[in-house]
Amino acid sequence: MILVMKFGGSSVANKERILNVANIIKGKIIEGYKPVVVVSAMGKTTDNLLNLAYEISKNPPKRELDMLISVGERISMALLSIALNDIGIPSRSFTGSQVGIITENRFNNARIMEVKLNRVIDCLNNNEVPIVAGFQGVSIEKEITTLGRGGSDLTAIAIAIELNKRFGNVKCEIWTDVDGVYATDPRIKKSYKFDKINFDMLIEMASFGAKVMHSRAVSLSAKFNFPFHIYSSFEKGGGTMVGDFLESPKIKSITQMDVVLIKMKHNNEILKKLTSNDIQIVLFQKLSNSIILVIKQSDFNQFRNLFESFESYHDKKFISVIGYGLINSPEIHSKIIKYPIEFLTISDLRISFLIDNSFFENILDELTSN
Repeated sequence: MILVMKFGGSSVANKERILNVANIIKGKIIEGYKPVVVVSAMGKTTDNLLNLAYEISKNPPKRELDMLISVGERISMALLSIALNDIGIPSRSFTGSQVGIITENRFNNARIMEVKLNRVIDCLNNNEVPIVAGFQGVSIEKEITTLGRGGSDLTAIAIAIELNKRFGNVKCEIWTDVDGVYATDPRIKKSYKFDKINFDMLIEMASFGAKVMHSRAVSLSAKFNFPFHIYSSFEKGGGTMVGDFLESPKIKSITQMDVVLIKMKHNNEILKKLTSNDIQIVLFQKLSNSIILVIKQSDFNQFRNLFESFESYHDKKFISVIGYGLINSPEIHSKIIKYPIEFLTISDLRISFLIDNSFFENILDELTSN
């Protein structure tokens, strides 16, 4: 059985962790699987490369950014292949372009158009383990492109779906630094773990701050009804199965996103500039002579390079409570309105709002209490 395994940046962050991943793969081979492995860049490599680029230029060309940041995954793939060969497991590493991840002609946030995989299949036929660089591909005009943040998840799911079309009975596992999907980010507050979770709920969670998966990857899985499993590279456990499951209205998740609230004078070019530079607008409000924008904190340095002047900015938390039947949940509403919140929105699947960082721990305790 073919098993697609994706290992995130924390799983391959240093030599010891790469050797650990090699042993995990070896264990799967002993169990009878034929692994196809997708890797992210080591640790904070992508962030460090981006920071270096913006130290050199306030507005680096998007093409050159993709050439630069695609290097991170190439380092990981080669080192992991070296580790596997060293323990007697034949392996070859490939870039996204080498295995045929064909994308649209767009830099920094390209969409996959076709997955060819001829070289991956050749490896499997030769009893070799193919190691694929995630997050990247090649455009129809033969330019190196990247898939956007978390794009290695998308690479793994796309490869698994294509292999499943050709051979059937393909499994996919996402290996990360947490042992599954939690109701809240376990790096911030320990809470209950889902043994299984519905595609729709995980899409909501990933779209509004949960870091366990890329939302586009989950959406692609849902489109083809292709289930996958999330495991930890660092501790044994049952992980979380993601699929088309029925869920109880009582099951809910709480996600948080670090954001910046910005007030600035209105300008017709603002939204156009943000969109063309792939800066996601979390919230937007137009006032009489100014606008209020909320963007991800990770995009703020790029925002400052684009707009030299604005009236004010404040760090905030964007909280989302995700579940079913939330529009008719007065007990949750009453907990939230105790606090000085902004931009409250309520739907059946989600309640979202902004709150000052100083209130974050208190409201999280309130929302996770029975």
